Amino acid sequence: MYNITNMWSPNRRIFNRKLGGYINNNKTLQILLKSSIISFCCGILLPLINNFIIFLILMWFTIFFGGSLMPGLTGILLNSMDDNMKEEGNSITQFCYNLLGYFPSPFLYGIICDFTGGNNSRWGLVFLMSFSVVGMYALKKGRDYQDEVDFDLGKSSFLNRSFRDEISRKKSWLIGRLYGRSDYFGGEE
Repeated sequence: MYNITNMWSPNRRIFNRKLGGYINNNKTLQILLKSSIISFCCGILLPLINNFIIFLILMWFTIFFGGSLMPGLTGILLNSMDDNMKEEGNSITQFCYNLLGYFPSPFLYGIICDFTGGNNSRWGLVFLMSFSVVGMYALKKGRDYQDEVDFDLGKSSFLNRSFRDEISRKKSWLIGRLYGRSDYFGGEE
């Protein structure tokens, strides 16, 4: 199963690049939103399934479509940052993934299963799979925000370089002020 998933990885990258890549955030966000909906629909059915083969198929789709979100989201994140902020932004993002996602999941799963029936309880899996609604909501809001920016600029995509440079400069200045290093981030006094 792992090898089959890995064989699809290059095809997914080509698919993302052909339909917008990381520069045209609106198309990429639409693809990612659809992928997250498919992953959610397959994942939310997992606790209800008793057949092992159907469970494996749905789990594969959940992992495939859920895992395909990460390269696209990381690409959008890195593309929307100023060059001198990419390392810190990526580090903070990975830290938040681990601290808010991977770290508490087994703990919350165990607590919920203990309170709802022990080893035979499926409520822990229901909780973890239904929590992806938060991510789908964030993707929807990001896509809606991108539509507003595209409409305000009068462009079909968010490629107005001077506007992006102005936003990056302001973000750099703000983060520089927060860390007390405005000269490092290229901010103004």
